[in-house]
Amino acid sequence: MEKKEEKAPENGTVPQKQLPVPVELRPGVRPIGGLIPTSMEELWRFGSMVFRSGFAPSGMKSPEAVCVAIQMGMEIGLSPMQAVQNIAVINGRPSVWGDAALGLVEASGLLEEFEEWEEGERYKDGWTTFCKVKRRGRKASTRKWTWADAKQAGLAGKTGPWKEYPQRMMQMRPRSWALRDNFADVLRGLSIREEIEDIIPMHQRQENGAYEATQDRLQELRQRLTAGETKPPPVEAAPAPDPAPEGPKPKAGKAKKDPEPAAAPEDTKEATVECLDNDKTPTPVSFCNTQCEQREGCPSHLD
Repeated sequence: MEKKEEKAPENGTVPQKQLPVPVELRPGVRPIGGLIPTSMEELWRFGSMVFRSGFAPSGMKSPEAVCVAIQMGMEIGLSPMQAVQNIAVINGRPSVWGDAALGLVEASGLLEEFEEWEEGERYKDGWTTFCKVKRRGRKASTRKWTWADAKQAGLAGKTGPWKEYPQRMMQMRPRSWALRDNFADVLRGLSIREEIEDIIPMHQRQENGAYEATQDRLQELRQRLTAGETKPPPVEAAPAPDPAPEGPKPKAGKAKKDPEPAAAPEDTKEATVECLDNDKTPTPVSFCNTQCEQREGCPSHLD
């Protein structure tokens, strides 16, 4: 078979391969390029391929999670691979990294002014970070975050980014507020990951105000124990009971002796007289006074 020769165009230019036209998902979302799934089957095949390739972040533990992240990213204007790298589910809520959020806002064409700075001595209560943004057709808006706020929220020195990169985390908090408050339509209500990962949902609270031991918190505790940061609090000894009050002390002096028992009375013997009528035999006086028939005129008788 003879090979047909391609005719050159009359103007002498070499024809070039046509590039794919970026797809615009819907009005208000910027066009994105690259491979764009157009059906559920294509989305599943692409998500499964990304999951098996190892390019998915460790938090995406299934092809389904990768597919959901891709769909969420496409809705706000991220390409599939951008969505995989910048969308995360924190505490059950989808969120986007702070740098990706700023990129979406800048690509929207609505951002006229953006400025970040800090004031005060670092790691002191007065250390403050600021983020100023101006949306087209609106007044400029400024948000701030202080080190005292971080301490009050229990973030200062917390294991993880707040301990390893405190300056970066201080920068991201006012940025998150400024972008979400002024460009909610661009972000489609997505939270900023650097902010949402520090929030513990209320359903993890117990009735006494403590938090449930979720897997994330258990992992954090293991890391702290491994690093030797957390030591069990010392067991305090129970306080000794208060001594019983002492009664009034006796006055100084000689000790009182117990009274001696009274002596038993001696046996009393009834008086007797010599009865003349009875050969001077000793006779009780009571008999002599009452029963003796000869008592009258008796010299022994006692009146």
